[in-house]
Amino acid sequence: AACATTGTASLNDLPPDWPPLGTTRQDVEARLGHPSTRSVLIESDEQRELWIYQYQQSETHPLLFVVAEIAVAATGQERSGEAKTLALKFNQEGKVISRSESTQKIGTSPAGPTDEYVR
Repeated sequence: AACATTGTASLNDLPPDWPPLGTTRQDVEARLGHPSTRSVLIESDEQRELWIYQYQQSETHPLLFVVAEIAVAATGQERSGEAKTLALKFNQEGKVISRSESTQKIGTSPAGPTDEYVR
């Protein structure tokens, strides 16, 4: 089995509902580092900033190997893992005004994708 990870691994270590509303950009960046994506939004003539942090961990498992005389062929592979996303919106004062978190189980098999949304 082979394992691969991408993104902000510290998302796995966050307490539930972190960061609380009112947390500053500086506190978020000190804990999580630079976001994967940073966007500027204009809402009701006010500038907002949206930061998105992502993390994905997956593992690939060989399903079945067939030996036929000298040739060896893999009949398929299965991939399983989890993807996490944390989206934070900041006001002009640089404080969190909303947060959204999602976790998704990911997986594929020779039969096709088997994505399942957890929350």
